[in-house]
Amino acid sequence: MKKYIYTILIAIISWSCTEEIVLDDILNSTPRLVVEANIDWNKNDDETSKTQTIKLTKSTSYYSQDYPVVTNATITVTNSSDQSMGTFAYDPTLEVYLSTDFNKPVLGETYFIKIEVDGEVYTANDTYTSIVDPNYIRQGLNTDFDPDGIINVDYNIDNEIGVDNYYLFKIEPPTRVTLLPEYSNADDKLISEEPGKNNYDFTYLEEELEPGDLLKITTYGISQRYNDYMNKLLLTAEGSSGPFSTTPATIRGNVLNETDEENRAFGYFSINQFTYLEYTVKAKSEEEVVTEY
Repeated sequence: MKKYIYTILIAIISWSCTEEIVLDDILNSTPRLVVEANIDWNKNDDETSKTQTIKLTKSTSYYSQDYPVVTNATITVTNSSDQSMGTFAYDPTLEVYLSTDFNKPVLGETYFIKIEVDGEVYTANDTYTSIVDPNYIRQGLNTDFDPDGIINVDYNIDNEIGVDNYYLFKIEPPTRVTLLPEYSNADDKLISEEPGKNNYDFTYLEEELEPGDLLKITTYGISQRYNDYMNKLLLTAEGSSGPFSTTPATIRGNVLNETDEENRAFGYFSINQFTYLEYTVKAKSEEEVVTEY
């Protein structure tokens, strides 16, 4: 559905006495390391998953849209036995640290990142978590908001029995609908683990969808800590340019500065299993259409 954003203007009576301090904080904030280190492994495609990227930038003042890329860091990712998972080197063309030999992670294993830059050491860790393949996509019409019906796409997936699942869903509709993917996260606290009743629908409803539109759907199995982080990030990012545009300064990730704890980093290190599929929207129909996977 289209989202409408209402802006509330707040008058600050004491502006005259605080203007200089506030502007100084905004314009001259100390640059901090920003870490975009999502190691995402395609459950059904080991070969392409060997290529992984990590992006490092520096935060800037509030009014700047220029985020300087960090090019002089040394990055290592290891398993719990301190064995390297792959070699990362800076690629000036892509402006990311690139590994083309990343090893396949093991479910339930904890992995560690170490970033050394400008005399400081940053560390983080995350646990590699499973995801199941989808069961089917069911397309129907929702008449709650429009009597003519809005195309409704339900993505059905199993909740694993005996596993605490946390999910991150990413849907990329055609650029005609939106230029940005839509993200949603969930955990399985309210989902049954009883065999035969342990599947549920993730629903996508968009009034501008048309027959023939291509939806790109990615489902990640994420750790509880990453899920908690995404809860805060998605709430903060509503109405902005997306959850991964820039990390809000008030939201702390899991990256610690081992050298100077006051000079903390922004961003997150995660390692996630995912599934990917593409779905072509069918013609509008009062009858539900089910596509098995």
